[in-house]
Amino acid sequence: PSNGMENWPPEWQPITNRITTLPFLTKHRAWLEDLDWWKTLDELFTSCPVSLDILLTQAVAYCQSEGYVPRTKAAIRKKLKNCMEFSARRSEREAQNKRDRARATT
Repeated sequence: PSNGMENWPPEWQPITNRITTLPFLTKHRAWLEDLDWWKTLDELFTSCPVSLDILLTQAVAYCQSEGYVPRTKAAIRKKLKNCMEFSARRSEREAQNKRDRARATT
């Protein structure tokens, strides 16, 4: 049987790689196969200096450190989205601070 991701476009390969190799995500792969859901996240993070797959990896690390165990598809999606949004905002702030420091030294 197909894993539901075989027809994803090549640009989404980093996400499929994470889903199929990170044990936390692999366990819930069927809940994460909806490319349309991932595309909504991509639109959210277009201004983020960190790629979506890196944000996903950070979200997984946080979920694992907290011992999070999702019970539904909606729950895992909400948790991952919240964690990725937090990491994205932190990355944006860090990038802005770096730019501000660079301007201050010139």
